[in-house]
Amino acid sequence: MSAADTLHARSMFHKLCTQPLEVLNANGVCVAGLTGSDTQSVSLYFGAYQGEIRISPTQFLASTFIHAHTGLAMPVPDAVVRCTGLISPWRGHIANTPTRLHQTLQVPAAANKLWVTEQQTGCSVLILKWSAGLYSMVHLQPNADTEFNWLGKLINRSDLGMAVQKNAWLKPDLTTVAELSGNGDSPEAYILVQSLHTARRGNSCQVLGINSAGSFNFYLQTNIDSGVSESHSTQSLKWTPWIYYLPYLTY
Repeated sequence: MSAADTLHARSMFHKLCTQPLEVLNANGVCVAGLTGSDTQSVSLYFGAYQGEIRISPTQFLASTFIHAHTGLAMPVPDAVVRCTGLISPWRGHIANTPTRLHQTLQVPAAANKLWVTEQQTGCSVLILKWSAGLYSMVHLQPNADTEFNWLGKLINRSDLGMAVQKNAWLKPDLTTVAELSGNGDSPEAYILVQSLHTARRGNSCQVLGINSAGSFNFYLQTNIDSGVSESHSTQSLKWTPWIYYLPYLTY
C-alpha cells in the first residue's frame, strides 16, 4: 500500500491548496514539532491518512496518525509528501521566552506553499499584511496566573473571567510586537484569532495559511469536542484594515 498511501497524500495536498474549505471540513489538522523563536521557511512534511492531516518539519511526526477506533499512534511512513512552508512557533510566558515581545519577520509568500503554527488552546495569533506583498505572524501564549495580582487571580477563578482578562492582557503584547515589526510603518491589514473563549468550551482551533497565486489566504479550523466525537468547523479568515485595530483594548 506504500505507493497508494503516497498518492493519496499527494492528492490531498493538491486538494488542500485548491479546495481548502472542502478539505478542512472533512479532515482534522494537526501541526507538530515546530521549533525556533520566530517565523522561518523550512522543508515540511505533509501527511494525510484516514481523515487526518499532519504537518511537521519532522517526517516521523507527520506520518504518525491516531487510529480512529483505538486512539493509538499508527505510523504510516509512506503517507507523506514534501513541500516548502513557513512556520511560526508559539511564544510562551515572558519568564520562559525572553524573546516573546521581539519583532517578528516580514516575509513574502514566494515558494512557501503553506504557513502553519501550533494548535491554539487559549493562545492568540496575530497575522499582519504589509506593503510589497509581505506578511508576519506571531503566536502568543496567555500570561501565566502568577503574573496577576490578587484581584486578577480572583477573576481567573471563573472560566469566563479568565478568558476576558487574559485576552485583554494579550492585546498590548500583540500590539508591541506589531509596532516593533513595522520599523516605524504600520501594516495594511490584520487578522486576529483569540482562542480563550473557544478553549473554555473545551474546543481548540488551528490557523492555516495557503499560498494562492503568490498571496496567502488564511483559514481557521475549529475542533469541536462533543464528549463523544469530534467534528470540524472551518471558515475563511478576512482581513481587517489596520486603522480599525484597537491598541491596548480587547473585543
